[in-house]
Amino acid sequence: SGISGTELRWGRAWVDSAVGSVMSPLPITLRLQYWNSASQYQLNEDDDGVACNGTLAAAGDMLLSNYSGNLSAGETTVLGVSPYPGYHILNLSAPGYQGSTANDGRVQLNWNVGSWLESDIDADNSADDPWGTASFVGPAANQPILFRRESYR
Repeated sequence: SGISGTELRWGRAWVDSAVGSVMSPLPITLRLQYWNSASQYQLNEDDDGVACNGTLAAAGDMLLSNYSGNLSAGETTVLGVSPYPGYHILNLSAPGYQGSTANDGRVQLNWNVGSWLESDIDADNSADDPWGTASFVGPAANQPILFRRESYR
């Protein structure tokens, strides 16, 4: 009995913020991290869902809220979540256009995790589910360039 030889880690889940076009799906990284001896958070690559049956993220664990700009509820949705060692890649659908108006704006993505992975993100002395902001941008106003490409030989 006992836990001799067991490594205990204090960790958190983290959601990166991301910016992308209203015309393309937006990938967002969901990270699983632990506090290391160098006093910083490090990616927990041991949490891979294979050797360590660890933290899995699913589309149902995500909540989209606090829409702003021309982006409204239902214009972007979670397409899926792909697991990798220590992180997941979540894809939000492209919100596109409504008529000639780009559905550009921001939405907050909350990841509903277990209490052991929550942290005080907003510095209010209480543990929070991790969250990040997804920003969708449309074309720049009065943009004279339709397409630009540089070629090097």
